[in-house]
Amino acid sequence: MFRAIATSLIAIVTMFAMLAVYLQITLPRKSEAPNINFTLTPEMKERGVYLAENVLVCDDCHSQRDWGKFGGPIKKPQGAGRGCVTSEVSLTGRLRDENQFSGIAINSEDYFPEYLCVPNITPHPTGIGDWTDGELLRAVREGINIDDKAMFPIMPYHIYRDLTGLDALAVISWMRDLPPVDEVAPPRQVKFPMNVLVNRWPRPVFAVSKPLNADDEVEYGSYLSHQARCNYCHTPRWGQTLEDSPNLLMAGGVSFMIGKYAVRSTNLTPHEDGLKDWSREAFIRRFKSYEDYDSNAVNTWMNWKAYSGMTEEDLGAIYAYLQSLRPVPTPGS
Repeated sequence: MFRAIATSLIAIVTMFAMLAVYLQITLPRKSEAPNINFTLTPEMKERGVYLAENVLVCDDCHSQRDWGKFGGPIKKPQGAGRGCVTSEVSLTGRLRDENQFSGIAINSEDYFPEYLCVPNITPHPTGIGDWTDGELLRAVREGINIDDKAMFPIMPYHIYRDLTGLDALAVISWMRDLPPVDEVAPPRQVKFPMNVLVNRWPRPVFAVSKPLNADDEVEYGSYLSHQARCNYCHTPRWGQTLEDSPNLLMAGGVSFMIGKYAVRSTNLTPHEDGLKDWSREAFIRRFKSYEDYDSNAVNTWMNWKAYSGMTEEDLGAIYAYLQSLRPVPTPGS
């Protein structure tokens, strides 16, 4: 009996070891970084600044944020990285012990079981200075770095893979134009099984993205909402995956820790829990009201200062898209 159990355990361990080796060898799925030649026009440069700072908000993660102000607006130097997330230090730079208080559980997503640093994306050699445009395009949309390794999916390349080619190149032009900063990000330290699982998510983008149809307000609003990562915070995840929970798109209710406070994301569907009674004008006004707002009241992860820079036309398109969604009550409400 003992011998049979031991044999079974050995077989199971061997099977998992072989699977891990197989995944390590065959993954991540990747393509060669493309050779890119493009002419940077003033319009593309302006579009890149707008997308990177007000829609994708790249420097929201790749810069330090001032959590003494509402929404944590970015601090200079822009794009120089944002420190490291560990089991004891959260994305806001707060120690785990400081977040322990009665009645509120720590959101595990605020911490990381090992060691992960947000890198420098300025054109300094310690940042992206040695990267080609093709390598940057592959990193942004496919999740493969300059060393052909999988990037950790805290970088939402699984969302940015749907960027149009021109918009992706515009964002790259923004990175190239940042003031270079000498700031080295320590390499990540990820152990088994995460060092294997991280290879699951990258995949090549082979299809040519279709041109944006800005005349279709709902379609354009869907694109902007997706690239602004609205669903990233306003849609519950499906288990421990990167996928949205079925039937809960934009339903809100996702919990986040901000210092010692717990906040839940808002329902953005046209349900009575969400935006049912919101007019287009009220929706736009809500964003624009934060253009000059620096209060340090109870805080939020959402960088209202950055998103307030979106045009009224684009905010209106996002509103039209959100109003087209199926009304869903907030989970747990």
